[in-house]
Amino acid sequence: MVDAVENACRQLSYLASGVSTEKVNYFSELPSEIIMAAPMVTLFSLPYKNWYGGAKAFYNAPKGGGSSAWKAYWDGIKQQKAHLTDNSSKFNTILNKGRYKEVMMYNSQFIPQNKAITPEKFAELSAKQQAKYLLTETRKGFYSEVQRLADEAKTLKGDALKSKLEEIRKAYANAKLAEHNANLTPVTKRGKIAKLIKDKSGYNKVKGKLLETATKSTKTGKFLRGAGKQLHIHGKGMGIWAAIAAISEIKPIMEAYSIDKELKAEGKKSNRGTKQLVKSATKVGTGILGYAAGAAAAGAIAGSVVPGIGNVAGAIVGFIGGCIGGAIANFTVSKVWNACTKEDDFEKNESEIYAKEVADDYVKEMMKSGKERDKFLEEISQELYDEEGNFLGDEEIAKYLETMLQDKEMRLTKKEEIIKRAQATCDRLSNLSNFATTI
Repeated sequence: MVDAVENACRQLSYLASGVSTEKVNYFSELPSEIIMAAPMVTLFSLPYKNWYGGAKAFYNAPKGGGSSAWKAYWDGIKQQKAHLTDNSSKFNTILNKGRYKEVMMYNSQFIPQNKAITPEKFAELSAKQQAKYLLTETRKGFYSEVQRLADEAKTLKGDALKSKLEEIRKAYANAKLAEHNANLTPVTKRGKIAKLIKDKSGYNKVKGKLLETATKSTKTGKFLRGAGKQLHIHGKGMGIWAAIAAISEIKPIMEAYSIDKELKAEGKKSNRGTKQLVKSATKVGTGILGYAAGAAAAGAIAGSVVPGIGNVAGAIVGFIGGCIGGAIANFTVSKVWNACTKEDDFEKNESEIYAKEVADDYVKEMMKSGKERDKFLEEISQELYDEEGNFLGDEEIAKYLETMLQDKEMRLTKKEEIIKRAQATCDRLSNLSNFATTI
């Protein structure tokens, strides 16, 4: 009975302190995350650039010619891809369009771009703007072969396009490696700090090895390019994802530092804030990296199985893969963290761990005093019933309450028995006293 009472006290104390006893399921929120975010991903993936071009043509057209200009603009886009149609095979047309789309991404997205400016305009820029412009031009220079091959591929289709695309992929892998090995110095302060961190952490060393592998293996290179493609499509989405993940960790970090402050004021040592900071950074970092890898893998698979799947469909497939990838990453790092620390606490915030410790200490005190248990039972009961007397807990909580009530009744019964025995003893003593007086 003692163990049952102690367990009931502990579980109800956890409930009162907001301590969760449920095991974290990293995949439980995936369906709702995907449903909620899919519209956002769709919005990020729509062809805004083409719409803007159409709108520009419409408004720049002579009076009354807007509709014709709009139609002419879109006809022009269709005409660019007209040569991709294979009248003998619809499947080959799909392959052509998928390959053409990848070529255009190399042409416009994978290569660093600068808007062409005149020497006079360049001279008007600030020193920092000039440095940024020149850095982009230097980076762009590594991709001159990629640009040349992409321009040649624009008018090709069938096996010729397939062959040219392979050349572009190889040239791009070599260009990426060359740029990486050049170890260019960033212009902005943020860029310099990021480079320092990447150098010191070994990130750039690992990246270099991956890029070397990409130049030798077609499959590895394709995966890395798939990663680049998905990161581009998800650029804004990933930024929001990272921001939301980081913002959600601000509260537990502040709570942990607040606990440190309270404990230090009492003369006790505490470093929960630092521990939570490391834990939160690990959660966000692995989640984003897992998201990126998952999005890249899913997007690459979707592009291989259904070439020409389109920005919207590809982005949604990549996003779903990213959600799963982020969950897997956090699940994995949780196991590693717990194994290294010998504690099952990665999933829990430091404020939750502290609340649990306080609750456990309170339970120890309650087990020493029936009076404390009765006081706690009264307090927790008030929390579990609304103004109309309806019970707000579940069946499990009801059992814990029943155990504590039984404990109270047993103690009251024992107390009554003790009082009765004491009263009987007093009565016997009184009778003896009366007998002695009569003698």
